[in-house]
Amino acid sequence: MNTLPTLVVLAGGKGTRLKSVVSDRPKVLAKINGIPFIQHLLTWCQKQGITRIHFCLGYRAEQVIRWLREENKSQIAVSWQVEKEARGTGGAICDAISYLESKHECTEILVCNGDTFVEFEVEQFVSTSQVCGGGILTTTVDNASRFGAIKKSQGLLTSFVEKQERQEEGEINAGWYYLGKSHLDTLRVRAIFSFEREYLMDLSRPPIQCINKGSNFLDFGTPESYLHAQFIFQELL
Repeated sequence: MNTLPTLVVLAGGKGTRLKSVVSDRPKVLAKINGIPFIQHLLTWCQKQGITRIHFCLGYRAEQVIRWLREENKSQIAVSWQVEKEARGTGGAICDAISYLESKHECTEILVCNGDTFVEFEVEQFVSTSQVCGGGILTTTVDNASRFGAIKKSQGLLTSFVEKQERQEEGEINAGWYYLGKSHLDTLRVRAIFSFEREYLMDLSRPPIQCINKGSNFLDFGTPESYLHAQFIFQELL
């Protein structure tokens, strides 16, 4: 197995939608079947061959740092940064790029959301994405109305369809990205922005291949999906 790029985990959000059921901790520490999600994520990443993870933290960052220092039993090398001001998910990624470049050569990264889980082969995703220079993992779900489906042309991402009331099957963003050097160079000149709503929708950016290889997708960003995850997450891990 080739060495996989560093994974950047976006875990700085306040989890506003989830506060009615998880009010005392950041989402990445929300317990799934009694175990913090971050532990599930690290266990899965280690099995996939990921050796380095960098966490972008914000809300209640001290709790995550304490867990990484005291509770993390994985063999993955971890690092983190705490945002001094809210700069959006795009700004967090830019800060991560700067941090990683200061520590070692960084020409590519993986990025994932800290409140979703999806099954796929990371090495295959990376190798497919490298051909284009950028990749977004997608998955097909029975009801895409809550998420909004993706639009693509010749396999490349063009836009997202707005969330809608009609329930139907669709291909959605699974929350994992591969960003090669051309994307890193484009991102680092930006400041405060949303990675999904602004950068991914900017067609002047380098191309991003849609790779529909995700399965068993779980998003626990709402109270309903968080409670649902308690019943089915154990079966996936």
